[in-house]
Amino acid sequence: MHKARRLAKKALDFEDEDGELSSADYDLLLSAAGATEKTIAIYKSHTQTFTIPAGSAFVWKARVKKFDIGFAVREQIKENDPLVDIQEYSKHRSESQIEGQLAPTTRARTIILVFDNSYSKIQRKQIVYWVSIGENVSLQDDAVGAARSKEVMAAEEGPME
Repeated sequence: MHKARRLAKKALDFEDEDGELSSADYDLLLSAAGATEKTIAIYKSHTQTFTIPAGSAFVWKARVKKFDIGFAVREQIKENDPLVDIQEYSKHRSESQIEGQLAPTTRARTIILVFDNSYSKIQRKQIVYWVSIGENVSLQDDAVGAARSKEVMAAEEGPME
């Protein structure tokens, strides 16, 4: 029972030194309906563009399988408008989940997720990302989080006797 609680706590904290839990979280996100996996070569970036209709929210989750990845979220209201950083560029390690959400607006807009590996000289990076677009979407009620919660609850309860 105590071992199950320790495992559950580790699963919540993403604190596994050998990467097993972060790899499991990567696989869990990859199993979500609509998730996309991509390999980003050294010295390269990958951008993914989404058109968000007026009145729709935008939710994203992403992970890098090993090492780290640069990540940013940019917005463009009209086709020739300049890009504006919604989430500034920062590096994320495999132990952390990249996630966020944008509230609905009265205008349609273009959102660009940027995954950057241009600084890496020796490692290509494998990423997985999942997005949801709609009027009533949020990080609190997404399917990926629900699946993770079930796994944590099962770990807390331990093996059935």
